Order: sequence, then structure tokens, then C-alpha cells
Amino acid sequence: MRRSAARTRRIEVSALLVAALALAANAQEPCQLEPPIEPPVGFEDVQPIPVLGQGSYLGAMGGLYPGGQNEPPSFHRPVVRSFAQQIVPRAPDGSVCSQNPTCDHGLIGVVSIGFSNPTQEFGAFAHRQNAHPTRDPRIVLVSGSRARQDVKKITCSEDNNGNPVCELDADLSNAYWEGVAEKVERAGLTKAQVQAARIKATMEDPIGSFEDATARLRNDLVTLVQLLKHHYPNVQIAYVSSRTYSGYSSISANPEPYAYEEGFAYKQLIEDQITGADPGLDYTDGTAPLVLWGPYLWANADLHPYDDLIWCPEDYEQNGLNPHQNEIGERKVSDRLAAFFATDPAAAPWWRAPAGAGTALVGLAPTDDTFVEEARGCAPDFGDHERLLVTVAEDNEKRAFLRFDLSPESRPVVRAFLGLRVDPAELMTPGAGRLGGPTDIEVIHEADDDWEENGISWCDQPSVAAPAAHVARTYSRGSYVLVDVTEAVASDTDGIVGFRLDTAVASGERGYMSKEADPAAQFTFPPQLVLLVEDP
Repeated sequence: MRRSAARTRRIEVSALLVAALALAANAQEPCQLEPPIEPPVGFEDVQPIPVLGQGSYLGAMGGLYPGGQNEPPSFHRPVVRSFAQQIVPRAPDGSVCSQNPTCDHGLIGVVSIGFSNPTQEFGAFAHRQNAHPTRDPRIVLVSGSRARQDVKKITCSEDNNGNPVCELDADLSNAYWEGVAEKVERAGLTKAQVQAARIKATMEDPIGSFEDATARLRNDLVTLVQLLKHHYPNVQIAYVSSRTYSGYSSISANPEPYAYEEGFAYKQLIEDQITGADPGLDYTDGTAPLVLWGPYLWANADLHPYDDLIWCPEDYEQNGLNPHQNEIGERKVSDRLAAFFATDPAAAPWWRAPAGAGTALVGLAPTDDTFVEEARGCAPDFGDHERLLVTVAEDNEKRAFLRFDLSPESRPVVRAFLGLRVDPAELMTPGAGRLGGPTDIEVIHEADDDWEENGISWCDQPSVAAPAAHVARTYSRGSYVLVDVTEAVASDTDGIVGFRLDTAVASGERGYMSKEADPAAQFTFPPQLVLLVEDP
């Protein structure tokens, strides 16, 4: 942990708030495991920014918004309402459907921007929300976050000599934004339909004082939101979250107190936009979207809960040694995201399902999912571990198959999406393990659906007749893929639709959650076929 005489922390806290927090802590379910690393010395009484209020941390006032408040100031709320009202179903060209007589079924795209942890969090959130009955069925959630991409990798490109260029007027195309664009396209969205974003970005290996590190991250976040608006000009609001507690791991690139302190960079970003202190954050001329707080996710381990939130070693991979959340931790964030979008005044109006929308969501689990492994032929047993996965590998040595029964749904299908999620138990340290690297996946519609699962020993590959191919790019660490398969579903004639998963390039191996339940799993993500249907 970072400690130096030059950077001694004097934490100014309210005795009343500390007492209240202590009472709240006693009311919480304690962590079950001892932390592998104790919190930093002198960090025990650090309060979450919303709890800090008008108190201060190293001279910086708390509260999510100016003046130590946790809501936008009253003069800013009409702006918030105005931008929220502009998030509406849009046609592919970006026109508002209510004003376009040729727009039958518009969509609202919501994209996640960030690094590995939000890749996992938003993937879990999207998978649970895809067929949720209370949200607007026209919302399409795209997990655009990518592992090992800190704010510099998101905001910088390279010049002709390979040197980093991090200004907005430089070449705006880099691998990160190209990956986001590909996921948006494969989810059946145009850039003009993406209208909201969730941002959770971090600075890798920060150095220097609290003031210097916070200012650097804040400046990089300005460039990030400008790039977001450049690539997706109809994005109205970017909802931000700072990081969760990061004090248990010895391998984190930015441990505590950096994870906590990064929240002040987001706070300053929002304050500078509200006050007009930075023209680079101007939301009136299209320079940047409106930036607002999403759910605040940091709590001081199990020392001081925040809003019933406690972070325990058992919420992370390797019981806290790895800074990435496991499925338990993912669910904590997923639940908070769901509650936020359903209740926040700047999100709920466009998030909730409107009366008489004319469409509804249907979520289908596969009737069969399995794989063929040519290297093992028709082996009688692939082992219990494989039951949780549908797996593809390089040179198509492993091919996975999914099949769905559409016959119970008689309403006309407007759009269809195939959702796939990496097995949380297989989330390895970056670069390690068989699922550690990126792999291209090709999703192919199987015209011949005359097959059925026969336990793990199933080994007869269906034949392929005139397949319609859809390609989705995936990344390591909790990646989530949403693929538009409307064409495949529309071509169905017998009530059954099937898909084959191949690797598009020979690089590594990828396993997705199967429909088989793992009794030991806390949170599973079986493949899903999400239908947007006409609902008269």
C-alpha cells in the first residue's frame, strides 16, 4: 500500500457521522472471511463521498454534487429533466420515432464504457435486464467495456510513429472505440440510436499527491466524455460510477486509497460542468453529454457500510487476492444498477416500460446446448466441469451448439437478440488460463435443426445448409455478447431456431455459460434468446 511521510493523510470527519456509521456497521451482516490484506493504516474512518457531505477529505468537500449535496442543485434540475426527456426511441437514422411516420419500432441504445470490472458488472446487469418486464422493451444494453483498458488507453490513439496522442483533434479511431462500435453494430443498433452511457473508468498506476492524481484523472475524463459525444452524437446523459473498494488485493494496479480518491475526480468533473468552469464540458453545444452520477459503489470494506453496501473478501475472486469481483460481487453492482435506473429521476422516466408501448420482451432459455470436441471424438464423458460451458476453440476443434423453441410465442417478432456470457468461474487473471485472451466468435444460424442434446456425450454435428452468419467480437474477463439474430429468427419455419458457435480466427478458446445449472454457483448466466414482440 502507498504510504510516505510526504503524503500523511489527515482525515477530517464529523464525530456524529462516525458514530452513525458505527451503528450502521453493527447492523450489517459481517463478512465471513478474514481479509488477506488489512486496510491501509489510518484509513479506518474514511467515509464514502455521499456520507462525507460537507465534511472534507484532504481539503476536498464531500457530497456527490456541489455544496456537499448528493443531488443536482435546484437550478440544474430543469437541465437534467430536459436531457432525460430527449432519450426516446429513435429510428436508425436518429430521428425521433414519435415524429417519424416511417419508424415502426425505434430503439434506445445504452452503452457501458470502462475497464475489466465494469465489463463484468455491466455484463451481469445486461444479462439480467434483457427480458425484465418493468423496463422499456425498446432499450438495448451493450457492454462496451473492455479488460485492461484504463482511461489512457480509452482516450489515446497513436501517431504515424507509434507515439501516444491524447487530444480530441487527433486521430479519434483506436482499438477501444473500434471495439465499442463493433459491439453496437452486432447488437442491431446504429450510432444514432445510442443515447445513454454508463462510465466507470480508472487510471492505471497513478502516482503523486491526491491533488495531482485527481486532477490528471479528471482531465482524462473530460477527453473521454468528449470522445463519447463525438462517436455517439445522440448520447444525452453519461451516468458515472467510481470504483468499488480495492483494499484487499496485493496485485491491484491502483489499490486504496486510489480507488476511493478517484471518486473525487468524477465529482470535480460534474461540478466543473454544472458551474461552467470548463468549456470542454459544455453540454449546450454538443461538446459533451450531460454528466451525472449513477450509483455510488464504494464502501470502506466492512468497516463502514454505505447504504447497506459492504465489500467483503468473499465478493472478489480468490477471496480478495484478485481485485475483480466474482459472481457475488457482480450481483451487488448489478442490483444497484437496476435500482438506480428504475428510481433515479434522470433515468426512470425513459427506463420504465411505458403504458401502451406496443411491444414486449420475451426471454427464452435454450432447450438444448452442447458442444462437439473433435480431439476427443465421441468420448462418453467430458467431465462435470464442461457441463457449465458451451465451448469453442481454435481451428474449430470445439464447436458449441444452441437451440431454442419459439413455438410458445405466437406474437410477431420485431427483433431478436442472442445473449452469451462468460462463465464467472472461468474469469482468470489477465493473460492466464485458457480463457485469458481475446477470441473472435462467429455465430452461425443452423438451418438444419434436426438434433438434440444427449447429455455431455452428444457428438453428432448438425449439417449446415445455407447458414446466415453473424459475427460478434468478445473480450476476456466477464465479456458479454449481444448479437442481433433477427434474420435467423425470421427465417424459421418449424418453431425451432439453432445456432453454432465457431471461432472466427485461430486464437485461443472461449467458454460461455450453458443452461446446465452448477449447484455451487451463486449466480449463473445461461444463454438467452431475447425477443422484442408486438404486443397489441
